[in-house]
Amino acid sequence: MPKKTRQILTDPRTLGAIFFIAVLPFVLSHHFGRYDVETDFFAEYGPYAERIRRGDLPEAFAWKGPGYHILLATVGIVIRDFFVAAKLLSLAAGAIFVGLTAHAAR
Repeated sequence: MPKKTRQILTDPRTLGAIFFIAVLPFVLSHHFGRYDVETDFFAEYGPYAERIRRGDLPEAFAWKGPGYHILLATVGIVIRDFFVAAKLLSLAAGAIFVGLTAHAAR
């Protein structure tokens, strides 16, 4: 393999993008949420994000901070379905993790 190609394929950003593209079809094929797996989403993240999007900042965030709820509400402006938005946020976080891990391994 040529050196330039090897450099491109081992670049942390490229690895993160490859991960994102490779996993995206699996994320999008999970069409429904189940209460046995996504209970935090249905009980807290989704409803709080909806309240934030309407302009009502909930006074209590249980033991978790408001960061993810606010991020989900922000992404929910563009992607109206909070469940899809949450899946894409999780995928983006995974891609960033792959890129940062590749960067740390260099």
